[in-house]
Amino acid sequence: MKVPSFFKHPVVVALPVLVFLLASESTAPSADFAVGPPSPSVGQEVGFFDSSAGSPTAWAWNFGDSQTSDLQNPVHVYAAPGPYIVTLKASNGSGSSQKIEDVFVSESDSLRLLAAHPFAVTLAARDQRTGNTGAGFALPQTDFFGYFSIPALTFNPGNPEVSVKIIDGTTVNGHFWVFYGGLTDFEYTVTVTEVATGRTQSYFKEAGSTEGGYDTSAFSGDASVTTAETPFANGFRQAFTVPLYPNQTRSPESPSLEVGLRIEPNNPVVGQIVTFRYLETIPTNGRSYQEILTTFGNGQTSTQPNAQTVYQNSGTFNWTVTDPFLHKLYSGSLSVSPEDTLTLNSTGLPGDFYDIHLTVKDPRSGRFTTGTAFANSQTFGSYSTPAFTFQRNNAEVFVKQVDATSLDGHIWNFRTSMTDDQYALDVKWRLQGLSKIFFKEPYSSRGGFDLAGFDPLRAPGQINEPIIDHTLPTEGPYGTQFIYVGKNLLGKRIVPFFQDPGTTVPFKYEGLRLEMQYAGHDSVSGDDNVQVLVKKPKGFTVTSPLTLRVGLDIDHYVALGPQFTVQPGVGPFVPTFTGFSPNHGVVGTPVTLTGTNFQFPGTRVNFFKHVMAPILEQSPTSIWTQVPLGAETGTIEVMTPFGRVVSTPPLVFTVDGSTTPTPVPTETPTVTVTTTPTTTATVTETTTPTTTATVTETTTPTTTATTTPTTTSTPTPIPTVTPSVTPTTTATTTPTPPPGAPVITSTDAPGNTVSDNVIFDFFGSNLAGCSSITVTFEAGSNVYVITCMFGDNQSVQVKIPANKIPAGLYKLCAKVGALKGCSAFNMTKQ
Repeated sequence: MKVPSFFKHPVVVALPVLVFLLASESTAPSADFAVGPPSPSVGQEVGFFDSSAGSPTAWAWNFGDSQTSDLQNPVHVYAAPGPYIVTLKASNGSGSSQKIEDVFVSESDSLRLLAAHPFAVTLAARDQRTGNTGAGFALPQTDFFGYFSIPALTFNPGNPEVSVKIIDGTTVNGHFWVFYGGLTDFEYTVTVTEVATGRTQSYFKEAGSTEGGYDTSAFSGDASVTTAETPFANGFRQAFTVPLYPNQTRSPESPSLEVGLRIEPNNPVVGQIVTFRYLETIPTNGRSYQEILTTFGNGQTSTQPNAQTVYQNSGTFNWTVTDPFLHKLYSGSLSVSPEDTLTLNSTGLPGDFYDIHLTVKDPRSGRFTTGTAFANSQTFGSYSTPAFTFQRNNAEVFVKQVDATSLDGHIWNFRTSMTDDQYALDVKWRLQGLSKIFFKEPYSSRGGFDLAGFDPLRAPGQINEPIIDHTLPTEGPYGTQFIYVGKNLLGKRIVPFFQDPGTTVPFKYEGLRLEMQYAGHDSVSGDDNVQVLVKKPKGFTVTSPLTLRVGLDIDHYVALGPQFTVQPGVGPFVPTFTGFSPNHGVVGTPVTLTGTNFQFPGTRVNFFKHVMAPILEQSPTSIWTQVPLGAETGTIEVMTPFGRVVSTPPLVFTVDGSTTPTPVPTETPTVTVTTTPTTTATVTETTTPTTTATVTETTTPTTTATTTPTTTSTPTPIPTVTPSVTPTTTATTTPTPPPGAPVITSTDAPGNTVSDNVIFDFFGSNLAGCSSITVTFEAGSNVYVITCMFGDNQSVQVKIPANKIPAGLYKLCAKVGALKGCSAFNMTKQ
């Protein structure tokens, strides 16, 4: 959803063409004006734009705070909050008329949205590195959207960090919708207050991530729909407001050509308002600003000190500003980007441009569109998707390029969104022709940041450019493994994907996914090999051959390869699961699983709650394991490199109440078990450091199972296990975990050893973005939350918090919603 941004002062109405009417002054003018932003905050520049009819020649403004102006389009800053009555008297030789408008100015820390049903929004933030806290500085943009900067932490009120949008969705589901997103890794809380009722909702984002969120059930009510586009003439967006420092003349964020002139923004996009702000002090001895002439280079001119134009074509335009009274002449050229291109230059160095493109897919309709760009400043911009939302001013995706070369030699990228659409953001470094592509999955509000910058050796034609030569094999059903073969295919983060057939750009196809299994280098051939698995399709069935192009996302550098054909059916090595015996027991009880395709290295067995069990023996048709510590009553899961199968209720394993382990024999037995127990187990699960859930279950199974695993040793019979359990309560239901729980298979932490502030990745399946996943170190009742920095279905990047986790052995666990999975290994915290 795209938001207008007007660098320092929000001039709300766009005048694409300045028309000089030579009409005779036979009638008095009809006064009218617009204000931008509609609900400004204290210390923010407010633009007043004359839209009077009847060719006025004089203007008298009263801003309601004893301040006045005779300019046609003045800019004003309010020093105190409150309602103000603004009056414009427009005159010509035939008379005058007057227009009165109420303007509500909020506290500098409060963002006021939706005038028809007002909400007050505040922000409280904390820098997790220093412990310092600070309130947000409000930067209103439109009636439904605005930003917060955090000057107490960044020392720059013009640096937007958190965006908030409130939409009247009462005609859809009877509620107002709240969206928020951040371009910062600070911890923060957004608090939204419904002014009429005082009802409050708070939204917390933890430190270390750039996640956003949305709430479409907040604040029920039946307000009339606010037309947020009204203040913007001809469909043009308001320019982004970067505020002045209080009591100072300008913000250092604003690009200044010289002391007396500022162009905002100086990296505009086609269709965006550009303002030439003349800052010279004019003597008051009868002299007028009207003697100043601005020539924009597009055939338009202006005699206003805050002159505005809209460029309808991309290219380079030569402009001049002349002031004959002060003998001043400013001249230069302005580069205007195409409508779909956001051009940023964080360093200010000549030629150091980043051209950014956005491709968006609506997951509901399958339609694609490109983003409509809007430059807020040299470092910050946003995109709307009017093809989907029908509003050019509705900001959806936000991008910031930060010059951190003085810190670590890199240009940092931050991005966030206030839409659940899927997108691919292509950031191209023009100097090197080098691209990084950032993906966001559908139905999420995930943001992200990349602190690694750009590697010139990854540029096209350079020695480290990632190239996929071919795949082996080139077709197969789901459950097929294939290998990418090529050059420079290794990195810290490798994500394989199928390209969406609906677009020509590198864009992930969400219908079919690939699971990363192995990456390595062949010293004989000199090739890099990346082995992946074609996962079972979600939501549809492959009924005929489906040919898709494959790709690899290597640390956000994307390489596209040849085509792979997904055939209908199931691969020959996908496992099946037919049963297990016995069907109950204490920790340590031997259990034999039966099925097919169990023989592969890397096979795993998980008891309910994804507690991993040891594999003592395995063959193509059986696995001999034992009940692991921490197991709970429920299903059993088998995972092989070719797929995942889970026992189907009522086929569940009951963990008996005794915790005395049964000795495990040294050889594989033939097991014949007949049990008719009535068992009631009370299971206590610690789900968060402060929450304990109690689940009570009752099962009465009658099971006779005979299993003969393949083995070369002489089996030793195991006695029938019939535990004695005293029931404590009676359960009414038997919980069954839904499919899709997180699975962790490996990490890139050397030796699975970490220390304070270490960043590492773990890999697996059914993972999620940082807004949906909770990552923890767990040891008994001790649970420590780890900061999530990036996440998708197959990999998650986390950071160990400083001075919070004692040394020791832990399980690494991931929880998505009510589903939780833990790793098979221990992490040693040093």
